[in-house]
Amino acid sequence: MTEEYIDIEWDNAQNVNEKECIYKCQMYNGGTTYKLYKPSVANLVRKRTGLKIEKIEEKGEEK
Repeated sequence: MTEEYIDIEWDNAQNVNEKECIYKCQMYNGGTTYKLYKPSVANLVRKRTGLKIEKIEEKGEEK
């Protein structure tokens, strides 16, 4: 039997009612990529990875 890992902190960040924003994100190989995140998710990714994540612009509607 395998155990299922549930990341409550990640689930809570995903379920916050915020507008999604475009972020410029540093990658582990030194490159950059652009991602669509809610601010709470972006802060969690920044905290857990230590990589640079910079808000570019707000996009869309609250989800």
